[in-house]
Amino acid sequence: MSPAVPIPEPLYGAVLGRFGFPYLPDDAIAHVKYPIVIDNKAFVEATGFEPRYTAKQTMEGFRWN
Repeated sequence: MSPAVPIPEPLYGAVLGRFGFPYLPDDAIAHVKYPIVIDNKAFVEATGFEPRYTAKQTMEGFRWN
C-alpha cells in the first residue's frame, strides 16, 4: 500500500492523474473531501439488498497499477 501524502487543496486538481496519483472524477473528489457515512442496516433489513462489491473493492477499482 502506498503511503498517505497530504496535498494542499489548491494543488489537488493539478496532481490527480500525475506523479503516481490516480485520476478521480469530480464526484469521487467531493466524497474524499466531504465523506458521508450512513448506517444502512434498516435499509438492508427492509429490502434484503446485498451489494455486489464491498466499499474497499469499489475504492480499489479507482487504483492505478
